[in-house]
Amino acid sequence: MKLLIPAMLAFSCLASNVNAQQSASGSYHAIELKNLDQSVKPGDNFYEFAVGNWVKNNPVPASKSSWFSFDELYDHNRTVLKEVVYAAAATNAAKGSNTQKVGDFFSTAMDSTQLNALGAAPLKPYLTKIDRISDAQGVLSLFTYFDKRGLGTVYNFSVNPDDKNSNKYIPGFGQSGLGLPDRDYYINSDAQSLSIRASYVKHISTMLQLSGQGKAEADKSASDILKLETTLALASMDRVAMRDPYATYHKITLADFTKSSPGINWNTQMTELGINNADSILVAQPEFFKKLASLVKSEPITIWKEYFRYKLVASTASSLGDKFQEESFDFNGKILNGAKVQEQRW
Repeated sequence: MKLLIPAMLAFSCLASNVNAQQSASGSYHAIELKNLDQSVKPGDNFYEFAVGNWVKNNPVPASKSSWFSFDELYDHNRTVLKEVVYAAAATNAAKGSNTQKVGDFFSTAMDSTQLNALGAAPLKPYLTKIDRISDAQGVLSLFTYFDKRGLGTVYNFSVNPDDKNSNKYIPGFGQSGLGLPDRDYYINSDAQSLSIRASYVKHISTMLQLSGQGKAEADKSASDILKLETTLALASMDRVAMRDPYATYHKITLADFTKSSPGINWNTQMTELGINNADSILVAQPEFFKKLASLVKSEPITIWKEYFRYKLVASTASSLGDKFQEESFDFNGKILNGAKVQEQRW
């Protein structure tokens, strides 16, 4: 099976590399022969044979950390969308029309001068809500508030077909809450991991300073946040364990979920997430949620405030001024992913 996987991936690349390749006659090729490296025998290295020339002729762009044929398709679609929104912004469309709404929305997002002048001001309503939290119930309300708005929170919530009964949709919860890509980034002790964690703490502090905190306060908050996330990481399943679909399938009632993670009323969480009358749910990592429940009770409210303040800034950096975007890219783009050049705001 291990030998088949690279071969299947290569064949997938071979087919996908050509879905937009057009010959001089105007027809489309099922397989673009120029992407093959026919100097390599398929039996020696099928991947090199199938996509070797494509890889050689398509170096990873400086703004990317990886590059595949589907990235070409994605970029093509973005170019088409760019033409649409630029045209809408340049059109004196009728007030209330979709064209006017699209054009105004795009122009607002692209006005970097205004965004730079505003700084963290657009976050004020959210920061005020965070600052008003005074007890564990308030912390729990932030879980759902952030999730419903697509902001970073401590768990993944979704509604998908039941893995064991695809005719039925079922709500599900999974571990999340980490700012680094994987639990191992928090617990490995090699030089690279230690360097990344040190950079992460600096990044958190800088982002919090951009949101309005003083340096000393931001530095302390960053340290607190790393400790909290490390605790969450230690309670998380690693990637190898999550490969087992049976190990992440736990179908239980909300009542049993609440019993197994005392301190979190999952009926309330579900209601706030907009789900009512679910007779059962899927929980991917029960031990994670047991630990999360204990942290809600044991961690000081101030640390949860710091945590959500950072999550807010990190989740919205791409929509804020240049300083937010640049700091996000310096850490996430350069340090974590190896990209060399920041993409334009568009």
